[in-house]
Amino acid sequence: MEKELLVFENLPKGKEFRPITEILTEEKIRNFVQAIGTQNPLHVDKAYAKNSKFGDIVAPPVISYLLFRRSYLADANMPGGGVALKLEFEFLKGAKVNETLITQTKVLDSYEREGKKYVTLEGVTKNAEGEKVFVSRLHTIWPK
Repeated sequence: MEKELLVFENLPKGKEFRPITEILTEEKIRNFVQAIGTQNPLHVDKAYAKNSKFGDIVAPPVISYLLFRRSYLADANMPGGGVALKLEFEFLKGAKVNETLITQTKVLDSYEREGKKYVTLEGVTKNAEGEKVFVSRLHTIWPK
C-alpha cells in the first residue's frame, strides 16, 4: 500500500496521528548510539549505567526525535521543500532498555499567513505505565 502525501489541507489543528509503539531493546539502543557516535557511558556501558540513577542503559535523549518523526510519518510521506523553523524537546525520564514507548502526535496549530502554510506538531512519548518520557515539538513552514 502506497502512503499518502502529508499535505497542509490534511493537517487541521487538533488532528491526531495514530500512536506508534517501540520497544527499546539493547540492540536498538546500541545501533542508535553507533549511528550518532556518542560515547556517553549511560548509553554504552552496562556496568556504569547499572550504578547510575537509571539502574540500566538508557537511550540517548535525541532518540525522541526519531520516535516523533516516525509517529507522524507512519502512514504518510513528507512532501519536499518544507522549512523547519524550530525544534523543541522536553526530556522527562530516561528511556531504559526493554521499555515500551508509545508516541502520539497531534497538530497543535495550523494556519496560513502571507501565503505561507505554518504547522506545529507535538509528539508525546509515554512509557507503558503512562508516564511521559519525552515531548517533542516541530514548528515548520509546510511545503504543500
